[in-house]
Amino acid sequence: MASNLKTENKAVLSETKKIQTATNMKKGSTVSFYRLLSYFIKLIFIDKAFLIIFGIGIAFGIGFGILASVQKSPITIFNWYYLINTVLLLLLIARLVTYFLHNKFEDQTMTIIIQQKTKRIYILLSIWLAIFLSVLVLNLIATMAMVLLNVSNLYSIHYLMVNIIYQTACSVFLISFMFFLTLTCKQQIVSIILSFVLLSLFISSLPQQFYDTKMNNTQITFVDKNGGQIIYKASEINEAIAFNENVSKGQIRFPHLSKYINDYYIKNHYTIANFENKSEIQSRLKMWSDLNLINTREETIIIGGQDSTQLKIESINARSGLEGFEKDDIVEINLVFKNKFKSINEIKQLEKNEKNSAKKSILKDLVSFYDYYDATFKAAYQNLNTSNKVLEKMWSINYSNFGKYLSLQLVSDESVITVVDNVGGVQTKKGASANISNGLFQTYLFNNYFASSSSKNYDLLFATERSSGEYADNYKMLIDSISREMYFELFIRVLEDNFINQTSNYVIITESQVINNDQYKAYESYANNFNLLSLGLFPANMNSYFETFAGKAWDQYWFNFNSKSFIDFKTQDNIFFTKVKFKFAVNDQTRQITGVDRPNIHFYVGTQVIFLIITATSSIIMFIRKDLK
Repeated sequence: MASNLKTENKAVLSETKKIQTATNMKKGSTVSFYRLLSYFIKLIFIDKAFLIIFGIGIAFGIGFGILASVQKSPITIFNWYYLINTVLLLLLIARLVTYFLHNKFEDQTMTIIIQQKTKRIYILLSIWLAIFLSVLVLNLIATMAMVLLNVSNLYSIHYLMVNIIYQTACSVFLISFMFFLTLTCKQQIVSIILSFVLLSLFISSLPQQFYDTKMNNTQITFVDKNGGQIIYKASEINEAIAFNENVSKGQIRFPHLSKYINDYYIKNHYTIANFENKSEIQSRLKMWSDLNLINTREETIIIGGQDSTQLKIESINARSGLEGFEKDDIVEINLVFKNKFKSINEIKQLEKNEKNSAKKSILKDLVSFYDYYDATFKAAYQNLNTSNKVLEKMWSINYSNFGKYLSLQLVSDESVITVVDNVGGVQTKKGASANISNGLFQTYLFNNYFASSSSKNYDLLFATERSSGEYADNYKMLIDSISREMYFELFIRVLEDNFINQTSNYVIITESQVINNDQYKAYESYANNFNLLSLGLFPANMNSYFETFAGKAWDQYWFNFNSKSFIDFKTQDNIFFTKVKFKFAVNDQTRQITGVDRPNIHFYVGTQVIFLIITATSSIIMFIRKDLK
């Protein structure tokens, strides 16, 4: 027994000498705050467990940085880094707090320091600061590695800068929290609580999944201006509002062009129901004319160097509306157009010379959209190795989109179909002639060329078979000429269809009245309860706060190429993140949607600051008063 005490006393004396040497502490003297801090940092950086976690953190930073640099959407990768790094920081902080408040008491290091005249609050603060600085060094090195690997991506740089600020602030909260737990609970209890905190990082998004399901199952009824009832899912309303908000904030690809179209459509109250009306078509063309995209002069379509061409009628009947025309007639076609869209080369020159900065930005986006859609189309059909094949494929897929402006473009008085008087020296009947109407051009001359055999309109059909010789070639040259002249309009039509399907819902829901029925009351109650729950869920609300400021790579958001008007603003979201949810606000008098109500996300930080003050104050009091020897 005496031998054991003797050995223990020698060990304590030996450790005391080491500490006195490391801190330049003389017997009976106090140790300065700076020397304590330096000593504790040294202890941290010689701890094997810390070095292992530190190395893993650096490796994660480099690994995720490399992975993000080769991804089309790096924010998706960085979201996973944020989540994994949060877990790593929590484990590291837990390890270091335990290291000082448990391990270093067991080996008498802290006991010896406390026995000196040094104030306990200095000891506590120096430990706290040493841990904070060690964690900060890890975050800075990992972040710098990721920044250097993604230096050309501004969205990534912004995300990483917000991440380092945010996780540095989180370190303050977590250190205070772990000090509080370690000083108040036994190690086994601390381990259990820590496990629950880690688990909560991954399950705190479950309420959001229930919320999304509820919104998809809740139906809101509106009464429109004509007294008719319209029913929307709550999720559809949220999507329409979110789309308008994102476009208004420029959070979409081609932001200037998108805002221009979106604002114009909403201002003019366009819906799918009225989009093709005569007055709406005129105002839509004016929207493009305001950007100087329209050639107003009349122009004859040139086919093979000529201002007309000859076709052969393969089939015809009275429903075509043509009188005096028969099967196998050779007819001459002459087409005159006005209000055509300019070519892409003309628009590029227009953008280059534009002095108005707002218009210039819109035109620049329009050119970029053309290049993007053209490149996407070619990538989808890589077997098309010539520009002619690309042109034919583009029209064969999208020909039905063309012709919406035809009533303002085709000059019917000057566009004529005429039976040829003399073919190969043989006299034929004379006098059969007619103006080419919109319907004749759209249905019989243009659409029939691209339509499949089962979809063609045989009331009037022109010959396309090779057996028809030059007339089939003439038909192809005619369509090629029209296709080239109207090519840019096809891109405009793609744009218009994408936006009207989104803005139409927004116009309807904001101009109609919400019926205050049980479904609406259930929606309002559920939305309020969810926001209240989010306020109390620490991981959920802090993730929401971080995501709000970290942002996304907004230039990645655009309409899906393979679907009509579908755009998904959730592609960069992490399944374990909880987004800030809004509730659409309804005016009690008009019963119309006037905007949205969102929880003040600064309340999330406020609750954590209050919690920080409580845990930090409690830790200081306990460390000073508690018998730690």
